[in-house]
Amino acid sequence: MFGTDTRTSAEAHRVYWQFLETEDEYFDVSKSHHFQGRRQVYGMYLPDDVLEKICYKNAMKLIPGATIGG
Repeated sequence: MFGTDTRTSAEAHRVYWQFLETEDEYFDVSKSHHFQGRRQVYGMYLPDDVLEKICYKNAMKLIPGATIGG
């Protein structure tokens, strides 16, 4: 499962997408993750089956009665 202590915003969601789903190199996360300092980040380009587990499949196993789009 995926969790964060970053406040929800469009920029934070963009950064997480870029981090998890792209091969981008040296992108700046300071606009939404100011506690990260001046570090640059690389995208992990995770495969779809791994993203599905992180985004919802693992949670559905752990939360009784959880459904998608409920």
